[in-house]
Amino acid sequence: TTPALSETRTTSQSCTVSGNTVTASNVSQLQNAISNLQSNQTILIADGTYNLASTLYLPQNISNIIIKSASGNRDSVIIKGPGMTNSSVNFGFWLDNINGATFQDITIRDFYQHGIIANGGVNNVIYRNLHIVDIGDQFLKNNPTSDRLNGVDNGLLENSLLEYTTSAPDNYTNGLDVHRGTNWIVRNNTFKNFKASGSLAGPAVLIWNGSTDSIVERNIFINNQRDISLGLDSTKAVGTTDHARGMIANNFIYKTSSIAPDVAVAVFDSPQTKVYYNTILAGGYPNAIEYRFSRATGIDIRNNLTDAAITSRDSASASVVN
Repeated sequence: TTPALSETRTTSQSCTVSGNTVTASNVSQLQNAISNLQSNQTILIADGTYNLASTLYLPQNISNIIIKSASGNRDSVIIKGPGMTNSSVNFGFWLDNINGATFQDITIRDFYQHGIIANGGVNNVIYRNLHIVDIGDQFLKNNPTSDRLNGVDNGLLENSLLEYTTSAPDNYTNGLDVHRGTNWIVRNNTFKNFKASGSLAGPAVLIWNGSTDSIVERNIFINNQRDISLGLDSTKAVGTTDHARGMIANNFIYKTSSIAPDVAVAVFDSPQTKVYYNTILAGGYPNAIEYRFSRATGIDIRNNLTDAAITSRDSASASVVN
């Protein structure tokens, strides 16, 4: 029986802008709109470059908010920090205790730590049609709660471009980093140049630390040292495997030997994960797909096209077909 190419979850394809909108056309107006943001409100940002001198902190205990460009053109609204090596502005956007937040149709670039940081009190976050460039650490950081038992659930990253112009400033980076999150979908994105000089950069997509039920599908990865990792560390998660029940399907991955590549697809301490129909040029690294650690069982890997091996490490087990 041919396995399904992907799983379907009901998610809106575009946000709906209601009558409860606020517009911003300069930094002062944007800061004021963010500071006074209320539930069920949309901020429409006019075309232009917004050079931030401080992080945009969203209010807590609100729901169903949207932050997007008025034009719908992500290249025309640029939220810009002072540089990924300048610590005066750590984040672009910071949020906690929000149920339902959409960021759409904007460019976020040149921040020291994270483009957007969502803490463990956030759920139902959507990152759509974003261009995120040159962030010092994780581009989209989705943290666990302080007790590390919960995280940002029901997240969606789609139709976005995340990239370094050349390379990361150090190895502590990811495009998407999710701790203890459930039901994440990562689809139709491009990730480029997640690499570090003289060291190994983090995976472009990393979902771990007790996360479950993630789908990573139909993405393009270009010249990243590591690309997709469901789970990472067999000792990291509290009371559970590092990940479980994932789907990695229909992704295209390309890298060259010049970036000192590591494995493209990692299924590490992530039992019952499916890896289907991916195309991988591994750049000379000996393995295209690795499954790892003894609790990584019930893994199904089939119908992938690669130029390198599919390999078990540290007693993991999988069915590998076609």
